[in-house]
Amino acid sequence: MKTSKIILIGLAIILFFVAVWGISLVVRYYTAKPEGIVGMQEQVQSADFRMYSYEYFYNAKAHIEGLEAKYTAQRKKLDMQKEGTKEYSRTITNIASLEGLIIENKAQYNADARKEKTRGQFRASELPYQYDLKIN
Repeated sequence: MKTSKIILIGLAIILFFVAVWGISLVVRYYTAKPEGIVGMQEQVQSADFRMYSYEYFYNAKAHIEGLEAKYTAQRKKLDMQKEGTKEYSRTITNIASLEGLIIENKAQYNADARKEKTRGQFRASELPYQYDLKIN
């Protein structure tokens, strides 16, 4: 009799812990989405992320302007070269490469500026909201 009571008590204790564990899994499942959203909002609103995003747009603008300056310099260089030379061909290649880089960087800037719930909300108002993807 005593042995069966001990077994029943042991089984009840095990069953209790299994039930508590199962309930904790259910609670974690149903609260995961709200906790994730709150955690993401806290991360986005952190001072480090704000500063990084704010500086990111200034750096992106400077990078685009640098590429555009190189593009302009290569176009001027092309005007001074004789068509058909190796130097002319190299300059044409450089110009094509710079055009691609400018469009790529402008497109990335535009995509990041449209992210209103994350990075885009920290773009300074003096910076362009969007870049035209045409080459100047």
